[in-house]
Amino acid sequence: MALIPIKNVLLFTIFLMVFNNRSINVLIYSNLTKDCHNCLANGLVEIHKVEQIKKNILHKLNLTKAPNMSGLPIPDLPHLRDIIRDINRQAESRLVPRQASVSKLYRFSQDLPNQPPNTPLVFFNLTDVRLLVANDLSKCTLGLYVKKNSAGQARRSNIQVYDASTDRLLHNHSIGLADINKWVSLDVTELVKRWKSGASVNRGFKVVMSDDKGAGVALVSVKQSGDENYMPVLEMDIVKATHPRSKRSANTCNFDSQMCCTKELIVNFTEIGWNFVLAPNTFGSSLCLGNCPSITLPRPIIISSDNPVPQNCCTPSQYIPLTVMYFNSINSIRIETINGIVARECTCPVTPL
Repeated sequence: MALIPIKNVLLFTIFLMVFNNRSINVLIYSNLTKDCHNCLANGLVEIHKVEQIKKNILHKLNLTKAPNMSGLPIPDLPHLRDIIRDINRQAESRLVPRQASVSKLYRFSQDLPNQPPNTPLVFFNLTDVRLLVANDLSKCTLGLYVKKNSAGQARRSNIQVYDASTDRLLHNHSIGLADINKWVSLDVTELVKRWKSGASVNRGFKVVMSDDKGAGVALVSVKQSGDENYMPVLEMDIVKATHPRSKRSANTCNFDSQMCCTKELIVNFTEIGWNFVLAPNTFGSSLCLGNCPSITLPRPIIISSDNPVPQNCCTPSQYIPLTVMYFNSINSIRIETINGIVARECTCPVTPL
């Protein structure tokens, strides 16, 4: 095993001390080659940046730590895989939405406390929706999965959905053989808005199926073993603010870059151990590296000021939004667009005199 010269260990320790003080300016030592220095500096900055990104994402998603969702299957929800593909494509191309984006929240059905067995109730715990949904709820859809019941012969059936607290009929939906092994989506926006505002009590939905020749089809419920991926789901669309379109930065770092520039950083959620994130698999951000011109202040100002001269550091000047689909609990999937994570451009904030 090769020994590292004491002088190099000393210089490496000095660099770590500077790095821990969050100074990422390029350090040049006379007895270190440029190749060695660049690899050392960029590698440490990348590690620090990934950790910073992880903390920022958890903060913006209102999570105290990364949930452990190991082994939890991806539910086969309506259009979910299409959305995952779109999020991955957007992250790979680093596209910025032109119009207002829509954040989605999927909430899975649960049993009410002390709910009698075999009751036709579909309940969704929405006690935290006021906290989760800060923007306007634009649409809410109840998703029910229809499967064939081998004991029945009916070709057509009806699904009746009621507000369980008032027995008011919300939907009377007819289904046929073509609807078997598919999702039925029913608009329940008005009722969920009333729940959200407190104007009505959330006791869930009462769902009844009927036909004239016996039960030819059935609905998947949360208690049926083997059908966990098809449990009833409430899909909520939340309108988000528009984001301005931005162009890619042209000031890209190369090997000889000394001044402020951007270097691509790829974050892979699998590699950092975040199994609660469903999409994207990876996303690209930018590291801000290099030096900025020194700030020169007139001597009288320096003499009259008790504060040290501020440092001019290469920092992000522009961000693009990042859309993330993730489990925020076992019974909830959320799609959120967050800002301040993916840096697009870097600059020196202070122009020298």
